[in-house]
Amino acid sequence: MLKENLFIAENQGLDVDEQKKNDILSFIKSCKNFQDFIRKLEEENLIWYFIGPLHKDENIKEQVSSKWKEEFQKFEQSINATHKKFAESLPSENFLVYTTQDNEFKIRFENKEKPIEISTLLRASDEGKVYNLSLGKDSQITATKKGSERHYDFTGSSSCEMTINWQAKDSKGNSIDCSMTVEVNSKGIKRVIDEPKFGEITDPEEVLKLVEQNKEVFINGKTLYQTFTDMVKSVNEQQTPADETFTKDSPQSATPSSSGYSSLNTPSSRRSSLSISSEVLTITHKYKWT
Repeated sequence: MLKENLFIAENQGLDVDEQKKNDILSFIKSCKNFQDFIRKLEEENLIWYFIGPLHKDENIKEQVSSKWKEEFQKFEQSINATHKKFAESLPSENFLVYTTQDNEFKIRFENKEKPIEISTLLRASDEGKVYNLSLGKDSQITATKKGSERHYDFTGSSSCEMTINWQAKDSKGNSIDCSMTVEVNSKGIKRVIDEPKFGEITDPEEVLKLVEQNKEVFINGKTLYQTFTDMVKSVNEQQTPADETFTKDSPQSATPSSSGYSSLNTPSSRRSSLSISSEVLTITHKYKWT
């Protein structure tokens, strides 16, 4: 099954203090209408507190209802209905979600030690629906389905790790299960994490052909193949001559830069390598932010 997993590793906790509560109360008083109030909460990154831990706060609820009772009731109904719909596609996830004025969805997942199968959510969605996944601070992933394509656009200063799985055909017509875990940010694929999985194929040109066959995943407007080769090109341009002396026949082989592959200069504990082992390796899902 073709799928993409994302892991949101930054702390997504919503610890409420009196300052946040008072800020929300002050916006209730100062905003002229309910939509201005919601927009202000979004600007100040307080919207998740309003629909999360402070949703049932009696003081806040009373103040909002006294000023915008009808609008607030519709907003609550929308939140509950949207959450119920999403829960069908994400049955084991804890999350907050609401619909924006532009009929897009804003989602914030609870921090936990497991990846989110975002591709499952997109497959169950309607064509063209836009999902904005909060990554904390100023960062988010915008995910959209366009036919069989799944588009992921990253904005902000943070990066996250994404595991992409797909099937492809080798030169003999055999089906190959492919998988790679990559660190992604607003510039595209930053690096490959651990060993990618391409069956027993080690030839760089054959590997590129397998990557090119993924026609469904788009990252920041580019196909997986384009994003992948952009990253390799960037790494090759930064390498020293010593880095380029590896050959695929070397015991610690990184495929040669002339073929479009190379070893990345990262600590061994988190080494990102584009060398392909002759063994079928299982991707270990280790996630972190940088």
